[in-house]
Amino acid sequence: MNAITDALTLPALAQAADGFVTGNVNLRAGPGAEYPLILTIPGGAPVNIQDCTTGWE
Repeated sequence: MNAITDALTLPALAQAADGFVTGNVNLRAGPGAEYPLILTIPGGAPVNIQDCTTGWE
């Protein structure tokens, strides 16, 4: 990559957003309720959103 491509591409890859949870949320080790519970994030807690998938899945 050249400097111009890097300048345009890397910020898009590193984007994140701040948010907060609106109710208690269970953080699990995987994508379903059958995965072990890691912790419960309390309602109102700030979170940093790292990525979204196509179709909100």
